[in-house]
Amino acid sequence: MSNFEEHLIAKIHPEVSPLWAVADSDGLFRNDEVDRLLAQRGAEVIVYDDPMAFRFRYEHQIRPRLESGDPGCHVIVIDPGTDGLRCLPADIYSASRHIEVALGDVFPNLSRKVLRELEPAVLSTLWDKKQQFPSTVLGDRDTADLVLRIAYRIETTFLTSFQDLVQVLVILHFEGKRLPESLAARLEQAAGPLYANPSGLHDLIRNPGVFWQFMQSRWEGWITPRPNNQVEELATADFTFEDQRLRVWVNNLFLEGFMVPVPANGANLPQAWCKVGVASGEREIETSELVNQRQKLITEMPQQDAGYQDWLRFAMRYSMHVATTFSRDITGEEAGAFWNDFWEPVDVRFSEFIHSRLESLCNLPPSRPVLAHHVAQFLARRVKAGKKVALLVLDGLSLAQWKILRREIELTAPDLCFSDDACFTMIPSVTNVGRQTLHAGELPVFFESTIDRTDLDAKRWKTFWDGACSRPMRSAHLNVEGSESDLAAAMDVIESGATAVAITVRMPDDIVHGATIGWRGITEQLKIWSRQQFLIKTIQTILESGYELHLTSDHGNLEARGEGSLSQGVLVDRSGQRVRIYRDATIFAHSAAQLVGRTQTLHTNMLPPDYLPLLHTGRGAFVPVGQTIVCHGGTSLDEMVIPFIEISRTKTS
Repeated sequence: MSNFEEHLIAKIHPEVSPLWAVADSDGLFRNDEVDRLLAQRGAEVIVYDDPMAFRFRYEHQIRPRLESGDPGCHVIVIDPGTDGLRCLPADIYSASRHIEVALGDVFPNLSRKVLRELEPAVLSTLWDKKQQFPSTVLGDRDTADLVLRIAYRIETTFLTSFQDLVQVLVILHFEGKRLPESLAARLEQAAGPLYANPSGLHDLIRNPGVFWQFMQSRWEGWITPRPNNQVEELATADFTFEDQRLRVWVNNLFLEGFMVPVPANGANLPQAWCKVGVASGEREIETSELVNQRQKLITEMPQQDAGYQDWLRFAMRYSMHVATTFSRDITGEEAGAFWNDFWEPVDVRFSEFIHSRLESLCNLPPSRPVLAHHVAQFLARRVKAGKKVALLVLDGLSLAQWKILRREIELTAPDLCFSDDACFTMIPSVTNVGRQTLHAGELPVFFESTIDRTDLDAKRWKTFWDGACSRPMRSAHLNVEGSESDLAAAMDVIESGATAVAITVRMPDDIVHGATIGWRGITEQLKIWSRQQFLIKTIQTILESGYELHLTSDHGNLEARGEGSLSQGVLVDRSGQRVRIYRDATIFAHSAAQLVGRTQTLHTNMLPPDYLPLLHTGRGAFVPVGQTIVCHGGTSLDEMVIPFIEISRTKTS
């Protein structure tokens, strides 16, 4: 339990009033831990940012509870601007108790400009370490140095060589952390004199893809020296892999896919430990190595009280292991060990997190997407910063399958840089919910009448962008299969001159639902598809047209086994292989009672009140016993965590 979040909510008492209004100009209440702690008190947080969406929710959910005397409590959070809380509707203003929170009250001696960019977890860390703050008032630079030291373990005064900076960036990017702009700018300023190419520091610090590409090129230059260059000269030009601080990371960098081994032909091995970064032909990873990876991952699995950042970072390592495991000829015994000894404990722990914490993530600011509805909101921030944006939605692609696609793309287009990240999709993890959420930039509760449809991506995308910015702007959307015959249509959309472009590609989902031999078969089909022209050409054209490009998915997938099909006819509104949707609460409750132990229910304000999903537990599916299929709809990590990838052509020499 965080002392910081407890301090923020100390004045809110549900027993005093069922309705509270919080003036929160710094976004302190847009914090998943605040949501969780208030939920324990019986209170629910609602962010007042869109008056129409708020009024819809107030009239359909909040007012009926207040009028019925429901013991629940609602906390309305609003950025008051210059009008204060009087910008609330009059009926809500008069019915609520009012409080105000601000960074100046919490951290009076630190720069508000710097603190406003920080994630809630970083602010919580600062609060816990506030005894380390100086007693004097700090400006922007000193506040940035303080935050870097306390929250990121980066001491700018200790950066005396480029080797020091490389060590800092290896840890930062390996752990999947992104520095807010004020901190990134301060680190760049401190490190500027240390590197022969100071202009290249900008992307090395901010863009993980560029940094790992830089490290890859330096490794290749060291292990496979260029003509007339000595290994020692290349190793010490700016930094050396021989540095003990860096050596301890090298093994993990290759095992977890941040760097790729170079071909053995022409390679030089300065030390025996370097062989981890040298590939002997098409050497397939040994079973013992996979077992060791699994054992290490199990020990690193987030604990029951872990936050969303812990699970997203774990998902990146987990997905690399899945991609490696199912990209090779896997025996039945090896597959059994994966599913029983490794996947099952991960799924149990992750499902507990999803059911207890997913809803608390809704109100987080979209500085980086955490839930699917944050994606469009994040892109809108980039447009307001003067950028053109493009979103490539690969329907049904899991995070592990992205790792496979990425390897193939890199072979064809080595100049591309990939900054890998991830976020959570909606529950249930199905196409009609996930895709509309991505394109609408809002929760499914707000598109109740069309929640079952998959043909509204373009309408949702246009509606979002029509209201996203203060000035009129053009948007464009395309939904295609993803075959080479679709290239002309994709080129037309990209070259249309729109500020925000989205392309939905159905091919991965078609491959998933056509799979007959599980994940292993999908791996091979994705490789074949990626070697065709559509994906590569679309990516290249988007970048050449000046867009910032992000790639994502609407849901992942799971290799499931049949535990018996159900025949309920019209009693079930939508029958899926991993989830069944009911509209009638009585039928839903009866079905859940019949299938107790085999299914789990979900009650959430993210979904319309009459959209009632019954989710299959474990690795099971509603298909004949013994049948193996690849499907989605449940709460496993493979279904719920989706890629969010920034693709660029930036290269740093």
